[in-house]
Amino acid sequence: LQIQINAHLETMHWGYCRFSESDTSINIRHYASPLASLAEVGKSASAAYLESAYQVWLGQAGMPSGLRVISGEHQYPVCQNFRVIASPDRPE
Repeated sequence: LQIQINAHLETMHWGYCRFSESDTSINIRHYASPLASLAEVGKSASAAYLESAYQVWLGQAGMPSGLRVISGEHQYPVCQNFRVIASPDRPE
């Protein structure tokens, strides 16, 4: 899945991602988003876009509806972090 997402991101010149797992979540590190290096508006837009995009892409790959992608702490402009967690308003 990471390879497929990176191939798609490359066509748009939107950086690349790396997936990793912890005991409680799947972690997504997104590097080189073109908006992340802009002012605060660009950073917010980049985080919102990527959070939604990863939610859709993972959903299309079969992620259960009880899971969601959330934005984490970011190291602008280099890296934006996201996690897949159990949604508090939906059972897994």
